[in-house]
Amino acid sequence: MKNVFAVLLIFSGICCLGGGLDRELNRVERWQDNASGVTKRTFDASEKAMRFDFTFRGNVDRWAYPTFKAASGESLENMNVIEFEIKLVQPETSNRWKAAFLMLTPKGRVALPAPTGQWQTVRINLRDPSLKLNLKGVNGLRIGANPTVDRFTMWLRNIRAAGTAAAPLDAAAEIRCEAPGTVFLDSEPLEFQFSRIGEYAPLRYEIQDFYGKTVKQGTWPENGTLKAGKLPPGYYMISLNSGKGKIQGRRSFTVVRDPKGHTPNPESPFALDTALSWLGRADKNNVCFPHEGFDLLIEILRRSGVGSIRERLLWKEVQPSKDAEINWKHYKRNADKLKSYGINILGLTHDSPAWAQYKEERGNLPDNLLDLYRFTKALASDFKGRMSAWEFWNEPDHPAHHETPWDLAAAQKAASLGFRAGDPELALLQGSFCMFPLGNYVSIYMKNGTKDYFDIFNYHAYRALSRYPEIMTEIRDFLCKNGMAEIPVYLTEAGTNAEGDSAAKSSRRGQAETTEAQDRLLAEFIVKSPILFLANGVMRSYFFVFPPYHERNGAKDWGMLRRDYSAKPQVAAFSTLLWELDRAEYLGEYDLGAGRRAFLFQQPDGSQTLVAWLESILDREKHDAAVTDASVADTTFSLPVGGDLECVDIMGKTTVHPSSALPLSRYPGYVRGISGLKASKAPVPVGHLKKRVLSAEHAIVFKPVFLSGFETSSDRSCMLFNKGKGQIRLEVFNLSGQMQKGKVKVSGLSGLSGLPEQMELPPMSRNEFILEGTPDRAVTELAVNGVFNGRKVTPAVVPLRSLAALNTASRQPLENSVNRWRSNSSGRMEITDDPDENAVCFRTRFTSGDFWTYPEYVLRLPEETFKGAAAIRFEIRGDGRIGQSNLMLVEGTQKEVGRTTMLGIGPVSSGWRTVTMLLPVQDTDVKMFRIGVNPKEKDYRFWIRNIELLRIP
Repeated sequence: MKNVFAVLLIFSGICCLGGGLDRELNRVERWQDNASGVTKRTFDASEKAMRFDFTFRGNVDRWAYPTFKAASGESLENMNVIEFEIKLVQPETSNRWKAAFLMLTPKGRVALPAPTGQWQTVRINLRDPSLKLNLKGVNGLRIGANPTVDRFTMWLRNIRAAGTAAAPLDAAAEIRCEAPGTVFLDSEPLEFQFSRIGEYAPLRYEIQDFYGKTVKQGTWPENGTLKAGKLPPGYYMISLNSGKGKIQGRRSFTVVRDPKGHTPNPESPFALDTALSWLGRADKNNVCFPHEGFDLLIEILRRSGVGSIRERLLWKEVQPSKDAEINWKHYKRNADKLKSYGINILGLTHDSPAWAQYKEERGNLPDNLLDLYRFTKALASDFKGRMSAWEFWNEPDHPAHHETPWDLAAAQKAASLGFRAGDPELALLQGSFCMFPLGNYVSIYMKNGTKDYFDIFNYHAYRALSRYPEIMTEIRDFLCKNGMAEIPVYLTEAGTNAEGDSAAKSSRRGQAETTEAQDRLLAEFIVKSPILFLANGVMRSYFFVFPPYHERNGAKDWGMLRRDYSAKPQVAAFSTLLWELDRAEYLGEYDLGAGRRAFLFQQPDGSQTLVAWLESILDREKHDAAVTDASVADTTFSLPVGGDLECVDIMGKTTVHPSSALPLSRYPGYVRGISGLKASKAPVPVGHLKKRVLSAEHAIVFKPVFLSGFETSSDRSCMLFNKGKGQIRLEVFNLSGQMQKGKVKVSGLSGLSGLPEQMELPPMSRNEFILEGTPDRAVTELAVNGVFNGRKVTPAVVPLRSLAALNTASRQPLENSVNRWRSNSSGRMEITDDPDENAVCFRTRFTSGDFWTYPEYVLRLPEETFKGAAAIRFEIRGDGRIGQSNLMLVEGTQKEVGRTTMLGIGPVSSGWRTVTMLLPVQDTDVKMFRIGVNPKEKDYRFWIRNIELLRIP
């Protein structure tokens, strides 16, 4: 493996934060394709130069100007002179060229000497007044030519930008190693290279551990290679000091135990969402690691001892047209490699190609369930033996999504039938729900008879640690109500926002990275979270996410790895968790007293391990807010056993302590080799994995498609109808290999027409009927049931509510004035009356980070109670682009606090729009609501007027 990764880690050790602009200008991977043809970029060792081969096809304007873009921390504005060597060669005998230029972006260019086909040295004084160049705002360079033929080659070398500001050298960029992701095994010697030793010698180095303690220091050898011997498992940082120039930052590295002595447990409760087949793709915009990272990510997983992961696959990528043969591409190659390391894979697919959708319907769900069945069957069959489970769809209940619960239910049935037909041994998960509390969406999904189509309940949790019991109580109560008390729960994404917006500079413009303090907090979280979920009855949780990944305008840095693919301390913490508890049985919580948590496990050899920590604000925080300081003074604790005990810290270092003085800190630590302890609190059962049997009756799937007379409610909880008849296309699928004969019954519509008395469905077939009828009550539901081949089949159920009834409901206006609204945003909000619009205007200015603006309206109770109200109606408009918009019903009055039901309100544009939001059927103790948006503009305004509650007698 060493030779394979030696090349990769040349790049993974580089993070371009001002570590020498000249060096970066001469790295071929920093140059981006920019041509009217095809570009191939390589490094030509024989010429010691970057090589660019260009090919043009057809009658096109031929030009090629590869682009160098300045990264964060790099400046091109201060250049005085740029010089380089260039060779331009056309294969034909003629050496005629249209033009050749050096270009500055966004504006400016200088003609280059006529190409000769030989090496030419170019030196340009960028401050020459005759060139009329303005270097202010310059953020990139382009060098190239306009040829007269269909192909040519350009070589570049020795590019120097004289006069640029002397930026401090970045240690993370200059210190390199061959360890994949800077993750060493404890059996490997620690070796690091510093290529610029001649410029900075004598060079002092210092290595500190996770806690800031110096473990090694000295003078860097003059040959440029530091052989640091060996260190125990842990997370370490190297800093440099030289009298020859300023050096900033630190090069981190990780030491983990050699997995040769550890077989990963595919059934471990501790897992990772890796998404590596998506996030490991080559990324030319990642200047620190532009290459494909699949093999590197898998090797880091192997080294870390990971036994169970979550992967993703795009249908539209592997089968772009209906007639195309499926090509599994890198997805299957990655699965094969993961399998070879004994890593268990949970697969996810949640897209569909355009050819599998009807244009008249909202959402991204595949519409022809025969196509979906065939795809999931092929997926399960071709990946058989590589995957342990599949899940279909992702966070469908989120307000930003469009799929209705009844459409999702029909698609889930078809997907599950296909998966089970392709590989009967697979476990099946429903599309992961993510909203808390579980709302109408999930209840309606279950009313559609979906419980027989999945074996594991799937949920995503991004809430504070202290709310885990509340989350799991909600889920277990819901499952009990739906006859699924024993089903296991997977949290296929579990993460946190506790670290707040990332605050360190990144190599990529518009993105930030986590600071060292934030990394320490996330290392604390990545151990506490899965243990607390296990203690609350979760069978398996997957931390989100392993590779580098950013969201929220670049302010949220999710990954366990940095953009240069170097490991953060979460990798060491998670690896240690696996080594200590991967195959252990959870026995329950052990009482260490107030402010302390401890959990008891039994190892396969019969010995016990106790994992313990001091509660920090991370444990106590209830409001999913950023934690500013989680520090807690370290202490000790005792156990009622004699002698000395082995203790392992969060990073994996082992020490020995007397049982009367065991170390205890905010960071979870492990005490090994105990016996005789009894848990003070029994474990919460995690349920039993029992694979559902899908029979012929499960293969009949109803899919109602609403046509004239109906519209989908904003929260997707029902279909709204006006007076008069409505039209519905009822699609009936037989996804089995046998003829199915039966009868369909439809309730909820009066004057029903279009439904045959009997129907026969050949194997693997689809039939459709146009139904007409009038909903029989103002609040009712369309229910489609049937009996086929003598067996009852699962229903399709859609709630129906009358728009006419809402329009004639009694209206209770709510006061809409400045003093009734409370500022609540991630920016600076101003709330003003707008008399011209008869509305309240909310203007929010953002600087950076996650953009959201959700002003709060505290109800005056009891006169403004939501109890008994059918809907809330208001008008809204806004200026500029948005990501999503929501109404939030809050069971509390504290700012950004309280149990919240979030309902999407749809588009917000420059024109006034009336929004009628149906309120949940169950009475909720709403004390406050929020209405707002997630803008994509730094300065955003929106207006609200005419707020009223609608009550139907």
